[in-house]
Amino acid sequence: MALGNCAIHPDVPAAQTCERCGAFACASCLEVTDTEPQQTLCANCYRNYFGEKASQRAVLALVLSVVGISMFCLFLGVPGWVLAEQELAAIDRGEAPMKGRNLALGAKWLGIITTVLTVLVVLGGVLMAVSIGSKSRW
Repeated sequence: MALGNCAIHPDVPAAQTCERCGAFACASCLEVTDTEPQQTLCANCYRNYFGEKASQRAVLALVLSVVGISMFCLFLGVPGWVLAEQELAAIDRGEAPMKGRNLALGAKWLGIITTVLTVLVVLGGVLMAVSIGSKSRW
């Protein structure tokens, strides 16, 4: 069965389809990943998935989560967590560089920890205020 022509080089017959997006690619446009299992990707998917650096969203998510946990600030931990979830979903869809995966995972867990710690501190403060308030009435 003959494939179509390369998506990048329309005058060159495709050697294979991209395992990620299904685009036709000639031999010069194919990249083999060093992951397990190996994948053969078109140059575009390879660049997007294994880009040289993490996306700005992954970096921002980590910064928000780190600042949030260092200050027990729910208002920074939650956005860091949300951005991290969005980045991980984009990576899974092949729309963001794979290099941001570890940053996004770190941001996600720091955001979760920050949120939980903040809620516990707030609840502890409320319980302490209620306890002190009930003792002062007697």
